[in-house]
This record gives sequence, structure tokens and C-alpha cells, in this order.
Amino acid sequence: MGLQDKIANQAQVLKGKGKEAAGKITDNPRLVSRGQAGPGQGQSQAGW
Repeated sequence: MGLQDKIANQAQVLKGKGKEAAGKITDNPRLVSRGQAGPGQGQSQAGW
């Protein structure tokens, strides 16, 4: 896996965490659940 792939995967993880945090702040359970799916997708692509 190249450096560019690792960066893209980490960006996916951070994007998901941001969505989750925004969902908690706005009390939006749909956004929270979408945010929780994001980090898992990035980590599975990274092979962690």
C-alpha cells in the first residue's frame, strides 16, 4: 500500500469521526450512525 492510499484512508477515518461529532452536537442519530460507518470503512481499506 502506497503513501497516497494511507493518506486517503486516514482522511476517510477523520471524515467519519467529524460526521459522528456533528451528529452528536446536532442530536441527529442518522448523522451519528453514518459517521460511525466512515472510520470502519477507512480502517478496513487500510488493512488494520
